[in-house]
Amino acid sequence: MDTLAMLITTAPLIVPIVVSLGFDPLWFGVVLIVLCEMGQITRRQPSLRFILRIRNRMLFRWLLPRRLRADTRPASTTYWPSD
Repeated sequence: MDTLAMLITTAPLIVPIVVSLGFDPLWFGVVLIVLCEMGQITRRQPSLRFILRIRNRMLFRWLLPRRLRADTRPASTTYWPSD
């Protein structure tokens, strides 16, 4: 499922709940887009390993810095939002 389809199916259900809890809808939209993009990147890891026929150690060495950067983005926007 691409990012637009994920946003179209989840946003109308979740945004009213998030707004009623008192969160900023713009902030939640940014976090939702970042999480959807992370889902697009991380779901391809097993197929990447199969297609390229590389070992797990080699794949993880290549993916670890990218995965750490991707994981810190939503955490930083969640814990330190701009005022």
